[in-house]
Amino acid sequence: MEQLVKTMPFYIVEYVDNKLDTRSPSTLLNYVLDYKLFLEWLIAEGIAKQEQIKDIPLSVLEKLKLIEAQSFIKFLERRNIPINKKETKKAEKVSGNRKISALRSLFKYLTTQTENDEGEPYFYRNVMLKIEVNKVKETLGAHASRISTKIFHNDEDARFLEFVKHDYEKELSEKSRKLIYFKRDKERDFAILSLFLGAASG
Repeated sequence: MEQLVKTMPFYIVEYVDNKLDTRSPSTLLNYVLDYKLFLEWLIAEGIAKQEQIKDIPLSVLEKLKLIEAQSFIKFLERRNIPINKKETKKAEKVSGNRKISALRSLFKYLTTQTENDEGEPYFYRNVMLKIEVNKVKETLGAHASRISTKIFHNDEDARFLEFVKHDYEKELSEKSRKLIYFKRDKERDFAILSLFLGAASG
């Protein structure tokens, strides 16, 4: 992240610094990668005349036309992503939506949460407000596949309860057992889990 941010324009450096306490490092890293892709696209399309993304001024974002923003979204949806040297795949809509969300967050910051020497936001025109995030409908098969790894199958619930009742305490270190785990806590937790799993299976 630190090395990547050094290649960004000052306003993205400011954005990252502003969001460090409110967004997770992984989210911020993905956002900065999205900004890198966006700025590189601006140069490739001739919308930004600079050679380095670090030099792209705020005015390019301020004056970005709706048709240009829409063209970037189409680029995201239609591009082929390399899997290896021989194979590519189409970008997933979820990934495209995240990139739109990243840009909406940046433009909101620049137009409402910044301040120049005159006490005004860096600019006011937010073209990203006109770009919608398209909801991705999940098929029943995909939904079932996603949750299958998060539920108990066959007698796994019974084996889990046996583990909690008989083996969990053994796996705690002696020090941890004295500090955080008491017999009454184990009995309470076992009762709660039994009730929860019984209700879920019923």
